[in-house]
Amino acid sequence: MENRENRIVFRVNKKEEMKINKDVAASGLSKEAFFRKLAMGDTIRPNPPQAFYDIVASATDYICYTEHIFDQLFESNTIDLIASETAKHLRDKFWDQIHAFR
Repeated sequence: MENRENRIVFRVNKKEEMKINKDVAASGLSKEAFFRKLAMGDTIRPNPPQAFYDIVASATDYICYTEHIFDQLFESNTIDLIASETAKHLRDKFWDQIHAFR
């Protein structure tokens, strides 16, 4: 970790404090990290909602399982019915989460 010897103290009014606290909370950073990033010119964005992570996980499951089915198809020239149904289920779950996110 960098040696941070310099301290900055400043005052804000209640409205500014509320805005800072809201932005810090949305970013998921500590106040110190938030202000360090601002000082370095970084763009600070709010963390995505949990639904975003659920969609990414669902898409990953679907893609991985689809790859498994294609591997199986190329190896044996057949597709397991259970694997096919599982892939359809994962696909539907993925699209349900996409539609719920909107």
